[in-house]
Amino acid sequence: MQTYEVRKHIQQCSKESSKESSKESSKEKALDVSGCRIRIMNREEFLEESTGLPHRHTLVRYMENLQYCRAELYGNCILGTFLIPERKNPWEKRYGFAFYMTEQELILIDDGEFAKAHVDRMRELVFDESENVASVLVCLMESLIREDSIFLQQYEKQLTEIETLLLDGVPENFYATILQLRKEVMVLHGYYVQLENMSDLIETNTNKMLTENECQGFHYFADRCGRLHDQTENLREYILQIREMYQSRLDLEQNRAMNALTVITAIFMPLTLIAGWYGINFTQMPELAWQYGYPLVIIISVLIVVAEIHYFKKKKLL
Repeated sequence: MQTYEVRKHIQQCSKESSKESSKESSKEKALDVSGCRIRIMNREEFLEESTGLPHRHTLVRYMENLQYCRAELYGNCILGTFLIPERKNPWEKRYGFAFYMTEQELILIDDGEFAKAHVDRMRELVFDESENVASVLVCLMESLIREDSIFLQQYEKQLTEIETLLLDGVPENFYATILQLRKEVMVLHGYYVQLENMSDLIETNTNKMLTENECQGFHYFADRCGRLHDQTENLREYILQIREMYQSRLDLEQNRAMNALTVITAIFMPLTLIAGWYGINFTQMPELAWQYGYPLVIIISVLIVVAEIHYFKKKKLL
């Protein structure tokens, strides 16, 4: 279990003070706003340490079936879960952890190292003495999406490259690539919607735990998630446009093939008629006995083919 105190900076406590802090209840600790506490523990440690915490069973139930980002407000606490898509592979891999916040401390429950990595990243931030644990939660949530706007621009760049390649021909593995991008953007779209809803719920402050400034912090975070949600919505529309462009290109190539077959059929149809005409085998066909009959049929056939080719080129069908 890791314990941090928030004064002007987030500072990790020593092992001795961490053990002492874990034995104290939140009422006994009674840290002021400039010295709130963050504790990071795994699920087993939370079950051992949270015996006296109200609504702990609700959070345990959420952790057992962690499927999305959510928050719940109760009389003296705010609890919830995070499920964050991994940036390199949002569809396949996600990181999950839970939080339990009182007026004095923020408990993060994580069986891995994801939550600790983000808290360590926040240690460079400077906190005002008027800020408390709710401000730390906002900063933690901000760190989850800090560079996501740049990350989403990479998707836009990749889609632009695919669109450019599509103008010259159908790229290799096009459908598999566009389908994978669509699934990843869909996951990110849902993720930002969940964060936005989560922040809006906390901002309602129905349990009166937050100050007006803290509610404003969650409001700003919800706005930022809304903008990221709009970016993913634009990416989804962009992917749909590229798929339609791909389908249009396939239809165009099929139409060209059909046009070529139609022209070839039209060219050989008169020749087929001539061949069928002289294949009837009537006995009274004078030109069959004429010495120039065969050359004449050949010349007529060639002239027909040349005339049809000239006509189709004039109509730009060839």
